[in-house]
Amino acid sequence: MSQDRMSRDSDEPGTQRLRTTLMRNLVRTTVKPFFAPSVPVPVKRQGLWLTSRTARPARGSAFQSMEMGGVDVEQVTCGEGQGDAASIIYLHGGAFCVGSPVTHRAITSRLARNLDAHVYAVDYRLAPEHPFPGALEDVLTVYRELLNAGETPDRIAIAGDSSGGGLALSTVFAARDMGLPAPAALYVMSPWVDLSLANSGQAAPRESVLSWRGLARAARLYAPGATEDPMVSPLRGDLVGLPPLLIQTGSEEILLAEAQQLFEKARHANVRVRLKIYDGLWHVFQVHAGLLASADQALTEGSDFLRDHLARN
Repeated sequence: MSQDRMSRDSDEPGTQRLRTTLMRNLVRTTVKPFFAPSVPVPVKRQGLWLTSRTARPARGSAFQSMEMGGVDVEQVTCGEGQGDAASIIYLHGGAFCVGSPVTHRAITSRLARNLDAHVYAVDYRLAPEHPFPGALEDVLTVYRELLNAGETPDRIAIAGDSSGGGLALSTVFAARDMGLPAPAALYVMSPWVDLSLANSGQAAPRESVLSWRGLARAARLYAPGATEDPMVSPLRGDLVGLPPLLIQTGSEEILLAEAQQLFEKARHANVRVRLKIYDGLWHVFQVHAGLLASADQALTEGSDFLRDHLARN
């Protein structure tokens, strides 16, 4: 159990520091406006799709659309010799209302490459058309499909960012309630784990992506009247028995306190948990892998964590 703070400026060359500054400003001016509460959900979706065009999937990656139990999934592979590869279920962020496997290929392709794994990016149903528990049901279906196909739980990990990070935890809660085995590990980036927004009074003046008002609207669309349900806000759930957990977060984001609270609660529940805070970085900075060295480093560290806990064939 550890909490680490990663210093960026001390070990990055000047070109990377400049690139980080430019990327922060670009995100603040092009992404954050789409997450304003007044922007209609269809416009948010189109905006995130457009901004994701700058993402750089790992070289040699392949993306295949498929269905698992009737749920749309994008299978991501990168490299050869994956006949006995481990399985990573990936849950994209987007406040439960926007995003798709396509918008997060910079992350999923690097997990596939780094781990020589099959990554299953779930195209779960989105709010407001499909509020809670639609997304959770879809992820559980994919998890059950992998188990039914003969994959052992010690060869499955679940990863996700933002709302997808919270959904990863909720999936393990739901699987536990259904008597299903837990996956080998969880890896969450900037997780949104408390939709009741208990920390909404806290300021984060350098936040480049989110706003409390935008999150409040998304919470109402996803889980009206149920934001304190542990299946919606896993920070409020029982963490005893969770598999090993890695939490990554930027120091500049408004969800930093939630990540720290999740770490402390998991630690007190005797979960094998690590929290890594990256100085000077923002919400889900990992989507800029291939452009920012710090994003590449974070995904390498996340992959190493998963590798350490996935069983080998």
